[in-house]
Amino acid sequence: MRLLVRLFAATSVVTMLVMGGFAYLEVREERARLQQDLQRRAALIADAVREAAEPLVVRGAKGGFERVLRRFGRADRGIAIYDQFGSLIDATLDIKPYLGPLSPFVTDVISAAEPCGCTSRRWCATSAPSARSPWSSTPTISSRAS
Repeated sequence: MRLLVRLFAATSVVTMLVMGGFAYLEVREERARLQQDLQRRAALIADAVREAAEPLVVRGAKGGFERVLRRFGRADRGIAIYDQFGSLIDATLDIKPYLGPLSPFVTDVISAAEPCGCTSRRWCATSAPSARSPWSSTPTISSRAS
């Protein structure tokens, strides 16, 4: 009887360890998939914002960015539009108080001209300038830090 209890306990422990290991791997894989999906969506939105803001920048318009921000911004998605030097042109109201006039991180992302993920609760995406016009504004999308 004691042997049976020890065998049952050992089998239960091994089963729990295997189940826990597989659950951990599944969660890690799902998290990576969700991060990849978030990066893809942010890159698509960055391209859409770039296409909408490009005519305003080419014309040298000082206004009109509010309409672009209203169109693409949501409560859970803050949008900031920067010039080629990393200076803030305009941003949605929910993230504007947290943004400084210049950002070295944004300048680095713009110079790399490729999407770049931030750490932990923030994420940024940029859209490279189009080949047809050397415009001076690169949209940057960042989610609100909770």
